[in-house]
Amino acid sequence: MLLKLSDSELELYRRYLERLIMLSTDDKFPEKVKLEAKISSTFEEILKKFPDQQSIFTIKFAKFLMLKGKFDDAAQTLEARLNSSLTIKDFSLIYDSLTEILEQKISELSEMNADETELNKYLNKLEFLLSNRLLLMNDVKLRQNTNSPSTWLERVQIFKKEGERSLNKLLECYSKAVLSMDPKKIPNDEKIQFPQVWCDYAKVYIDSGEIQTARTLFETATKVPWTGMEQLECIWIAFELDNGDENTYKDMLRRKRYLENVFGPIEPASAVSADLAKPTEESANARIRKEIQNRIGFVASSQDPKTTQATVGQSPQASQDSGDGSDGGGRNDDAIELDMDF
Repeated sequence: MLLKLSDSELELYRRYLERLIMLSTDDKFPEKVKLEAKISSTFEEILKKFPDQQSIFTIKFAKFLMLKGKFDDAAQTLEARLNSSLTIKDFSLIYDSLTEILEQKISELSEMNADETELNKYLNKLEFLLSNRLLLMNDVKLRQNTNSPSTWLERVQIFKKEGERSLNKLLECYSKAVLSMDPKKIPNDEKIQFPQVWCDYAKVYIDSGEIQTARTLFETATKVPWTGMEQLECIWIAFELDNGDENTYKDMLRRKRYLENVFGPIEPASAVSADLAKPTEESANARIRKEIQNRIGFVASSQDPKTTQATVGQSPQASQDSGDGSDGGGRNDDAIELDMDF
């Protein structure tokens, strides 16, 4: 085969692979059986030399396997690439190709009145792909950067859409998120979202009435090596504004005195509602800082902590927890045990 000298190395490899595949299907070619091993080795070589072309050549190789009657091998090849793709573009190409060949296989088996067990095997594969597309795309983003709070929060929303049946998956997701992220490697424009992950994690327990578990989780959060003081302030506000009691307010006062010794005075500010539901807004940090300053300053000037508690609007569930004789807000130095299975 004549080739232009101006052809790129990638183009030469592409033509070479296509030529090998064509010969392997030619009954007149005497050594076509031996070509299968050559095609496989060439395919692997191309993947190493041109990693940005992996999806395109994986699809070519899968089609070759299907021509040889090896449908399951073709599907497994595409599945492996799908689960290791590093860009949304590659994911989309592989995903579309995989779902297409599964649909074709299901159609063929249906027309042949094939065994129901075999048919269900491919139906289940296709159903999994179609119902988990968003989650699989999120996997790609996490492979790009596991230290992205926004990507983890996106993953949480996917599980939330599944309803109560996904509660365990939701908790596993939060656990995996806080254990996987390194605060020092989080992108600067996402740092305010890191404590949001902790806040939302604890809120799952708060909504279930497990206030002390949530408090223990927040205590664990304060032991994380934060990269900015405003993040620690965010952790305080998210929980204590709705669930604080006398002991926890005293704990906040103690923390305030410690931080003032380290960072200087924290002056009281006017009341500002902290909108943690929108942590990425430009003014979020300012509102959070003002809120914690106001709350700490307000408690410090109050003569009756119980009056202060009523003023900030403590939730009924928190009142029950603080009135059951337990130490609702004392420090708990035992970090919560996080489930690493995911």
